[in-house]
Amino acid sequence: MGMLVAWDAGGTIVATLDFMAARNDRGEASGIVDFSAYDGGQMLDIWRVDRAAGSGHWPEWLGSQIIGWRAEHGAGRVNALVHPGGHRRERTSLDDAIATAPLIGEARDLRGIVGGPNAPLRLDEAGRTVGRAVPPRGTPDHLPVIGRR
Repeated sequence: MGMLVAWDAGGTIVATLDFMAARNDRGEASGIVDFSAYDGGQMLDIWRVDRAAGSGHWPEWLGSQIIGWRAEHGAGRVNALVHPGGHRRERTSLDDAIATAPLIGEARDLRGIVGGPNAPLRLDEAGRTVGRAVPPRGTPDHLPVIGRR
């Protein structure tokens, strides 16, 4: 999983997308799109972003905190995110942390490493991780939801 980032011609991040609902032929939500499984492609074919020259998957959920950062990309993937002050978030470091995360049953517990949709990692003013947002306890009852009975 992870989020999408879009960048302009100079590599500056102009938009982020935490998740996208998959829909069936009737338009009903049927799941969440796994951006990481599509990694390697220019993802502007699945979302439209004004001023974007490119788009790709990033394994952390950081949300709009990274608007204005620079995406370093090549070989069909985002390799690093660079804060305007110079701090780098390296893809190889993340890949290593994900590969060695503790197991819960047969799955890796990645919550402290990558955050999650609606629960992005919190960053300080220099772009370093300082914590994880508290995830919501579900969709509030007053919000309209397709398929809710």
